[in-house]
Amino acid sequence: TANLKYSLNEKLNYISPSSLNREVSGNLLARVNNDVANIRSFVNKIVTVFLSDFFMIIAVIIAAISMDAQLSLIFIGVLPIYLMIIYVVHIITMDNYKSYQDILGNQMGVIGIFLPNRIMMNLFNSVGFLHEYFESLISQQKEAFIKSRLYSDITNPISWFLTYVIQVLLYLVAGYMVIKGTISLGEFSTFILYLQLFKKPFLSLTNTFNSLRIGFSSLNRVLEILELPNDDNSNSIVLDKES
Repeated sequence: TANLKYSLNEKLNYISPSSLNREVSGNLLARVNNDVANIRSFVNKIVTVFLSDFFMIIAVIIAAISMDAQLSLIFIGVLPIYLMIIYVVHIITMDNYKSYQDILGNQMGVIGIFLPNRIMMNLFNSVGFLHEYFESLISQQKEAFIKSRLYSDITNPISWFLTYVIQVLLYLVAGYMVIKGTISLGEFSTFILYLQLFKKPFLSLTNTFNSLRIGFSSLNRVLEILELPNDDNSNSIVLDKES
């Protein structure tokens, strides 16, 4: 994050004025402050939580396979379904997450223009226009928020449903195997313990993926600044020391 801030500082010193169109200049402060803060939070917290949950799931699957490969298929079979759901939601919501951040940046730009120049804007009777524009940004932000969070929040009850499906299947299959004598009651209890260890990180990944989309959308917004062309200084005037 420190390197990213340093790169942004260097970029702002040499960025081409023609590159600062209305959208970019309005979002510039939000990209430098809010988006970098989102990336820092993502790196500090979400990455650690994501890795711990991921390795916990892998460890439980390996332990389950080493005990009974047939019962472990119940854990393994649900993972492709869950990953498919996460991928579809990611494709649907990623653009809306970035749109929400862009609109938030535009709102900060409007506030940054209005507060220092409110006296002049009153003189030119521009306050009404500014209010209408800000209200349009609020409606756009609401729409982007609903589109991005609605599909993301659907994954949470789906994850709960999948965990209960795993639990019922494990009880049925393992109970049948105990009755037939294929596995012991102790092994059945061990698989119940594996289920509890599998459930917590499995559900935690749902919230982690939502934060992951926010982090990547913020990173894309920062990269848009870093990818802008620099000023070639072709029209600059160089003054000597005597002048």
